[in-house]
Amino acid sequence: MPTRSRGQRIEKNKKISDRQGILEQQREKDKAEEDKSRGLMKRFEGLGALTQRSAAIWWAKWLITLLFVFVEIAPSFSR
Repeated sequence: MPTRSRGQRIEKNKKISDRQGILEQQREKDKAEEDKSRGLMKRFEGLGALTQRSAAIWWAKWLITLLFVFVEIAPSFSR
């Protein structure tokens, strides 16, 4: 009987280590996703700083924004 309980313990330990590995992979994936969002926020902050320094960049930013808005609402005007 002791060999069966030892085998069960080994099996449980294997399941635990497998789940820990899965959790660690998920943590790494979440961290990578968080780093990406931080990168995007840094880009927005950089764009804000640039638009404060340069009128040309400020106008370019607003023209691109208006272009996207126009592209989004144009189909509703064509009906």
